[in-house]
Amino acid sequence: MAWDKIQADWQRYVGQVRILWTKLSEEDLNQIDGQRDMLIEMIHRRYKVPKDNADEQVKLFESQLDTPHFERDHPHFDEPPPPDGRTPQAGP
Repeated sequence: MAWDKIQADWQRYVGQVRILWTKLSEEDLNQIDGQRDMLIEMIHRRYKVPKDNADEQVKLFESQLDTPHFERDHPHFDEPPPPDGRTPQAGP
């Protein structure tokens, strides 16, 4: 999905952002206001990850938005990977 669509309808997507990046505060989300660069900056600050890593997370978020069951199946970025290294599976 093109970021301009996300930015134009930020209120529709902010809930999914809140679910994926739980360390982002309400104030952070208001400050981001759909700006991709600001989302990357806030992920970088709150999660203490390199900006290129934050950018990759946002790219993954963008690419997953058009897939069915996004909210149910998408792993949270602030959850550590399972010990076996596989992506967590959605519940029943």
